[in-house]
Amino acid sequence: MTPSRVINRLTRTATGTLLTAALAASLTLTAPLPAEAATPRPAVPSGLPTAIEQPSSYVPANSCDPRPKAGTVALAELLTSTYPGTSAGLSRNCGVGQLPTSEHYDGRAVDWMASVRDKRQAAQARAVVAWLTAPDADGNAFANARRLG
Repeated sequence: MTPSRVINRLTRTATGTLLTAALAASLTLTAPLPAEAATPRPAVPSGLPTAIEQPSSYVPANSCDPRPKAGTVALAELLTSTYPGTSAGLSRNCGVGQLPTSEHYDGRAVDWMASVRDKRQAAQARAVVAWLTAPDADGNAFANARRLG
């Protein structure tokens, strides 16, 4: 699978959360630059299942319950604690009329704010994508993204 297809799939499915398309489009899954080698990756949360689920297809918003779900909050906290100075947006008030296709409206989306114009934050964003898409010791592709939900 090409890096752009990996990122596209992650923007639609990983963990019931979203990497924004703008962020994903600006990232590349290449070897880190020398200055980026020291950029930490998030720690794998404890208590995740040892079994790994199959990648899922996209599940659009189907309700209006903007309270952030426990996994959404945990992912936002993991990212912002790993990378101090960054922030995350979680939910939005539900719209009117037909339910818009936004996982924010049902509490499943994380918008993690990292600027590709800031070298440090760009390196952090690449580290997160690499961490989510890396295989585990058993060769399972996208292992962290899949184990997170």
